[in-house]
Parts: sequence; C-alpha cells; structure tokens
Amino acid sequence: INAVLDESSVLNLMDSKYDVDNICKLYLDCMSKIVYGDDRQIARLFVEKRYSTEPRVEVTVSVLED
Repeated sequence: INAVLDESSVLNLMDSKYDVDNICKLYLDCMSKIVYGDDRQIARLFVEKRYSTEPRVEVTVSVLED
C-alpha cells in the first residue's frame, strides 16, 4: 500500500518541535485495524524526517518475505 497525504493532513507535523518517533507513532496508530490488525505485527520501520517546501507524509507498507 502506498499513500501520500496532502498538506492539510500533515497538520504541520514536520515542525522541528515534533520528535520523529512521535510522528511515526501517530501514523502507526491511525493505520491500526485498517492496514494491519495491530502494530505489534510491524517487524521493520524506516523513518525519516525531512524539511520541504511541499509538506507531506509518505507511507509504504509491504509484507516481509521469509
């Protein structure tokens, strides 16, 4: 699943006062029960906070292969 949220959805979260782990937790909680059953199922995360003139959040979800 690939999702790109528009600027109004980002709610200025990329402000320097927000820790990247808190931003990540917000989106993980929002996807729980929709994208996956529970965030305990998540085995790997790559999170990066960047500053841009085009604020957005990009999320890619995939199943890990054995």
